[in-house]
This record gives sequence, structure tokens and C-alpha cells, in this order.
Amino acid sequence: MHGRVKVRTPKEQQEVKQRERAEKVKAYHAAIEKVYAKREEQLHDAEAWKLTEKLLLQNPDISTLWNFRREMFEKLLPNVSEDQQQKQLNGDLLLVEHCLHNNPKSYSIWLHRRWVMGKLVKPDWERERDLCNLFLKYDERNFHCWDYRRFVISSAQMLAEDEFAFTYDKITANFSNYSAWHYRSKLLPVVRPAACVLSGEEG
Repeated sequence: MHGRVKVRTPKEQQEVKQRERAEKVKAYHAAIEKVYAKREEQLHDAEAWKLTEKLLLQNPDISTLWNFRREMFEKLLPNVSEDQQQKQLNGDLLLVEHCLHNNPKSYSIWLHRRWVMGKLVKPDWERERDLCNLFLKYDERNFHCWDYRRFVISSAQMLAEDEFAFTYDKITANFSNYSAWHYRSKLLPVVRPAACVLSGEEG
């Protein structure tokens, strides 16, 4: 009848979803091919930055895309001011954070964050430790996060005693937290050197 909105049947709805999915996959692969071509030609233009960001937000586990961004940074950073460097790199920290929420156990994402922090003139190590606290709340056994935490603490020269106390809290919350035990074993010679010496003598 006139005036009525046609309601799609379940089969028609499924077909529409399949077409939409196919179009998204086609667009994704086209974008990937374009990025790969730009990398091959060393075209570090605005489109390359936007495409890699868009693709990484969809799938942050493609290490080639992170590699390409680092290559673009290596070309960009020597030619801009210190303030501009800070702005660009902080932008990538935000991108990484979004990607971590997508996949907090991705080696490629944590590696890129470590690289960016190594390039910053004014790194905010306290914020990085807070970030680790957050992701260890999500998953206390995320060994990629634990590894990054050790990098942060070492780079900022933070107190080992504070980290020793942090591992105690994590173990108290879950005695089976192997990652916390492992980190604690690495801290023990630093915070309790005498105890380690005595233990070695007894052996």
C-alpha cells in the first residue's frame, strides 16, 4: 500500500550486510595498497599520514604501517621546530593509546610507543606509568605492558622501592600473577641486595 515503508526480509537484510561488508573490505585493501605504494616511492605526504592512522585504528597489528610512520617521522623531525616535534609525537602517543584499547597485547603497538617516547624532547614518564597502571588493571598478566613498564621506570630512573611495593600490591590481589613475581625477582637484587647475597652464600 502507498505510504508504507517497505520492511526488508531477514534474507534481504543479510544480503545488505554482506554487500556493506564486502565494500568495507574492498576499501580497506585499496587503502593498504595505496600506503604500500607510497612507502615504496617514499611519498611522505599528508595522505600517507592520514591513511596509516585510519588503517591502524581499524587494525593496529600491521607492523608495516607502524614502520612506515617511523620512517616518515625520521624524515620529518629534523626539519621542524622542537615544539612541532613534540606536537607531532604526542599525536602519535594518542593514536597508540586508541590502538591499545583495541588490542592491549599487541607487540607492535607497545614497540611504537617506546620508540615515540625515545624521540620526545620532554617525555612525560609519570603519565606513562599511569598508563601502565590502567592497562594492568584491565589485564594484570599483560606481559607487553609489564615490559613497557620496566622501560618507563628505567628511562625515568624512578625508585625501585616504589616498584617493589607495586608488585606486592599486585601479588596480594592475585597470588598467581606470574608477571608480577617475575618483575619482583628482577627488583629484589636492587632493593634487597644483602638478602640476595646471604641467599647465595647459603646455597
